[in-house]
Amino acid sequence: MARKRPTSPEPVTAELPHLPEAPEAERFVLGGALAYPEQLPEMLAMISPDDFSAERNKRICRALADLHERGETVNRVTLANELSRKQQLESVGGLSYIVSLDEGMPRLSNLESLCAIVREKATLRRAILAARELMQRCFAQENTAEVAVDAERIIELLQSGSKPGIRALSPGEIQDREGGINRFLSPDNQRGIEIPFATMNRTLGGLRRSRLITLAARPAVGKSALAYQWAEYAAEQGSRALLVLLEMADRDLLYRAITGRARVSAYKFRLGELNQTERWNVNTAWNEIVELGDRLLICDRTDITVQGIAALVRSLAARNKKPDVLFVDYLQLLPAVGRFENTYALVSYQIRQLHLIGKQFDIPVVALSQLSRDSEKTGREPQLSDLRDSGAIESESHQVVFLWAKDDALSEVEPIRTVRWKVAKNRDGMLNRGELQFERKYARFLPEQAVPAREIA
Repeated sequence: MARKRPTSPEPVTAELPHLPEAPEAERFVLGGALAYPEQLPEMLAMISPDDFSAERNKRICRALADLHERGETVNRVTLANELSRKQQLESVGGLSYIVSLDEGMPRLSNLESLCAIVREKATLRRAILAARELMQRCFAQENTAEVAVDAERIIELLQSGSKPGIRALSPGEIQDREGGINRFLSPDNQRGIEIPFATMNRTLGGLRRSRLITLAARPAVGKSALAYQWAEYAAEQGSRALLVLLEMADRDLLYRAITGRARVSAYKFRLGELNQTERWNVNTAWNEIVELGDRLLICDRTDITVQGIAALVRSLAARNKKPDVLFVDYLQLLPAVGRFENTYALVSYQIRQLHLIGKQFDIPVVALSQLSRDSEKTGREPQLSDLRDSGAIESESHQVVFLWAKDDALSEVEPIRTVRWKVAKNRDGMLNRGELQFERKYARFLPEQAVPAREIA
């Protein structure tokens, strides 16, 4: 569908100022690769022909890339012949410009830095042009959700300009990146953020960096309550937890947190029927939660998209408040931006994006998810095939934890309900199961009754 033309053309037809470029850096990069062809593969791994601002430099880089791809010798003569074959030699300034590139060129010890400058200027140019088009769409009053997604892409584009090009690292380089051999091999580096249930924590290894953990259950089993207890415990231990709520309001979450911590009836609390002791307990619980400060962050925007979540994490990181763990409650409520063939395709996209958020920011992401009705109908324990709406939830998740209520006729009326859990997928660990006791009155899980962990091949 064709886009509307802007209704107010004046702001968008103004001449653009001179776009960012680094002509000297471009000449040094090309000259270094031409004078010392062994540096050409490294250069091509970090920048592409389209990263150059001058058209003749684009053409020269593309010709060098073609020669390298065919395995031919790279020097002035072969480059000139390649450009002549493409009828581009005169357009780049002829042989005299090629000679000027590598004449007297020393071996570059800072090739990576020069390539980074060229790439950064290219990123700024692309962002400026994309922002100009975005401004046109804003004046044309296009759909704000789609415009917001494109604005997020501009931010991602700017961030990508500051990152090095695609590289493959040796084991030693990975070790150095992680802080050296002692840091790399330290058990503390492998251990994740602890959760307040011993057997479950040992099975998962805590909530570990870059992992996507899916916590799945049928409605009203307690997955939101459990996730909050994980987040609260993480904050108490000094980590920063971010909860994104797509169903529950932040004040309702806090009401539940306060009454559960104070061990008072949520019903009596809402009616204002607490006695003096209970009011004291509520005040104490509230002060304890407030003291967590920005180690416990809550966002209850029901319209937040997965791109919005990434933008929120990025914004917090820019203010030195990057979360150490992210909770999303819950996956199937994430709104769609754009068109998807069906729910399966949408949920597959959403879970993939959450996986990428964890990897990009190097934090664990806990995604809450609904289970299908099948396990509930048959009374059996959940299986991976019961993950609702998409098989991608299983494939993208590093770990999958199921919760389900014990099949007991009295469980619906008893004040304490037995909730079973099992780790059904653990990409680099063991599978295990156990039981938790859920106090309905306080919407809170008691310390688990652990069963011995067992390795399953």
